[in-house]
Amino acid sequence: MNSTPELLCPAGGEEQLRAAVYAGCDAVYFGGGAFNARMNADNFGEDDIVKAVRFCRLFGVKVYITLNTLLTDKSLKGVLSFAAFLEENARPDAYIVQDLGLMRSLHERFPGAHIHASTQMALHSSGCVEILKKYGVTRIICAREMSRQDIASLSRVYETEVFVHGALCVSQSGGCLFSSMVAKNSGNAGRCAQPCRLAYRCADPYPLSLKDNCLARHITSLTDAGVASLKIEGRMKDAKYVYIACSIYRKLLDEGRNATDTEIKILSDSFSRSGFTDGYFTSHRDGAMFGVRTEADKEKTRVSAKQTVITERTIPVDIMCTIEQGKPASLTFSARGAVRTVRGQTPEEALTAPLTEDSVKKSVTKLGGTGFKAENVTVRLDDTLNLPVSALNALRRSASEALTEALIMLSVPERKGKSAAEPEPERVRTAPYTVIRYEGAFPENELPEADFYDLPLWRADEFLGGKNVLLSHLASQQPEKIRVLLPRVVFDSETRQTAKMLDRARAAGIKRAVIRNLSQIPLTDGFERCADATLNVMNSDSLAVLSEYVSSAVLSPELTAGAAGAVKPYTAQELLVYGRIELMHTENCIIRNVTGKCEKQERCTAYMTDRIGEKFLLMRETSHRNVIFNSVGLWLCDMQEIGERYGMIYVFTDEDEATAKKILSGIKPERYTRGYYR
Repeated sequence: MNSTPELLCPAGGEEQLRAAVYAGCDAVYFGGGAFNARMNADNFGEDDIVKAVRFCRLFGVKVYITLNTLLTDKSLKGVLSFAAFLEENARPDAYIVQDLGLMRSLHERFPGAHIHASTQMALHSSGCVEILKKYGVTRIICAREMSRQDIASLSRVYETEVFVHGALCVSQSGGCLFSSMVAKNSGNAGRCAQPCRLAYRCADPYPLSLKDNCLARHITSLTDAGVASLKIEGRMKDAKYVYIACSIYRKLLDEGRNATDTEIKILSDSFSRSGFTDGYFTSHRDGAMFGVRTEADKEKTRVSAKQTVITERTIPVDIMCTIEQGKPASLTFSARGAVRTVRGQTPEEALTAPLTEDSVKKSVTKLGGTGFKAENVTVRLDDTLNLPVSALNALRRSASEALTEALIMLSVPERKGKSAAEPEPERVRTAPYTVIRYEGAFPENELPEADFYDLPLWRADEFLGGKNVLLSHLASQQPEKIRVLLPRVVFDSETRQTAKMLDRARAAGIKRAVIRNLSQIPLTDGFERCADATLNVMNSDSLAVLSEYVSSAVLSPELTAGAAGAVKPYTAQELLVYGRIELMHTENCIIRNVTGKCEKQERCTAYMTDRIGEKFLLMRETSHRNVIFNSVGLWLCDMQEIGERYGMIYVFTDEDEATAKKILSGIKPERYTRGYYR
């Protein structure tokens, strides 16, 4: 029989944290003043974190600290210093981490600490398990777009956490650069400007805005799937939202059932965007998943907030007070297996009115402000004795303080683990080389010269089946020049199909593959691997993790020139020097929202225009998924230092052959961006 999953709730600040604890959560997650993916939440200072952790431990609630941003070599030093402070003063139950380098460094410096792989790490399938184990990861936070089938598959081999309520990103988890590239507010740095909630000039004016996720009707299914933790999203929400959501999910878990219509309405009134969706979990990915926050929704929230009263939670305490002739008075408090006894003054013979059992009980049960509530009270009192009320009050305060410390210590996690320090990988020196990546139409008339060509694996019929003459000739004569580009996402349910495509490429003599996330490493055994930019290599430690598995890696397009230059060359490094940067990869068909129809073709495109007239290219990927590209292409080809150090990647999407030829000859496009690389 499956055990009841943990209920994990958000805490954007102290009020939200208390609301979550009072509502009965098992664990909370929150961030400090930096290095977390909700930098616009109130968050906690260092002293506040220590106090917050003590408060949670008093109630037996676990604390997970979010360190889930991407880090440069410089910022990695800062977050490790912060983690050292936490280990010394708070010792969290786990760290939630996105950055591969931070994962490695935390495990090396604090080998007993638990690490939870953030949903931003884009782990969609079980292929990542062995790698994560090596670096101390004890839990995978599932990508939000996973179905029940794929969640269950991953849960069979690893501890999992699933988002069950709250806002959804339309982009694949961990793969959104829209805010970063358009507004220089990086979601990977916790500063997303939410372009997905804006209006665009197309058939559906809000083509990217998803309704909030709600899996309250699937509690029993999640439990049966073996999920260890159910997570409520909402570090930007207020305390009453947290209290309502946590209270309902607490009741559902305790009673082992799914939500009623009434409970769904309470959740919706608290906050929704035209209702809820469970489309990812149930694999019903259609237009019904999309919605916006209406004025009617806002009014329901206002009413709900007025009607909601947050009730403080108390800890039931058993109390025994012993006042006997000739002995110091003693008071014992016990709760959750912790027992503490304190002693005070020795009673004297009463000259007038002696103590009574009721008067003693009245004094020792005044527990307001302590978090305790008297449950069972026993008084052992000899006749004719007296003790000042001040002495009884002091005894009560001492017992309360002692039990508080005992309960806090009861919940402090142990740190078991040996030093995990690893030697620095060898550095490599490689000659510059050129890569042409075709994400749109393949060339028909002339194949430009390059060292390698990245070709989408799911379009193998075109370059292995003879549909494209130029690339089919390349595949037959020089297969070593082809690097097959894997899909951005391969769920466990899709692994067999992808493996067959890779077998076909292997049989044709192709020996190189571009992987898009960690889970694809075992899938590409036997290939020479390149780690794509989607693995978010921002620092040397991230590259050190990957160097065991890949021969080259594309650096993140969010790096400045200085930050990129600081990354140590543990493998050959590549850099995107021309092309539209991928802003989003979606499980949903956004083209249908933009154009009002779905062509159901293997390859189709559309353009989405924003409020200032910028046009963003949309292209269909495998399994009907979509990729949204920037409205303007990156151009770094004229920077000499890049060509001297990096493999240079040219990405062609909607360019015709004549334009591509000009770009490759060094002719600068009329419109371009330097991105972060300045």
